[in-house]
Amino acid sequence: MKKYLFLLMAAAFTSLAKGETMTLYYFGESITINSESGVSVRSPYLLARTSNPTERTISEKVITKSRGTFGEFDSTMKIENNHFTMTESTGTTSGEGELTGEAWNWTFLRGEFKAPKYGMRIVDYNFFADPKSIMAHKDFYMIDPADGKEKLVQQEDAAVFLISKDVFEAKRSELLGR
Repeated sequence: MKKYLFLLMAAAFTSLAKGETMTLYYFGESITINSESGVSVRSPYLLARTSNPTERTISEKVITKSRGTFGEFDSTMKIENNHFTMTESTGTTSGEGELTGEAWNWTFLRGEFKAPKYGMRIVDYNFFADPKSIMAHKDFYMIDPADGKEKLVQQEDAAVFLISKDVFEAKRSELLGR
């Protein structure tokens, strides 16, 4: 398995250097903490990330628990140098941010997103200096109707690790009940 992952990473770097499209698959766990109650929830977290240097896009498919059930969420980042804009397929969330590091081999992402339907602002940090894993932290803010001030309502931390496409598809089917 380790040899397979090493070969997969070598192919990914070679492909991205040539400007080819590459999809990497990850599986791990997220921990969501409600800021008011302190209640934390651990959930499986599945990610397929497709980098396309020619089209200057990164597309993500995430399978995670949201509001008590597992769902699949798609987003696309349009890249311009180290800046990106992101839209989510349902149109409920969009935003922008910066990537740090060498183009198409970035090591860090900071983004700020808005979900007006929910009155929410999300600040997202992704650490991916090691292509075998991604560590992420998100802060979720909402306007408190009592005083009109923004307050932190939830935080999420996630750690995911490189897997094969076959494992991704099996976990996807399991989590979505298909």
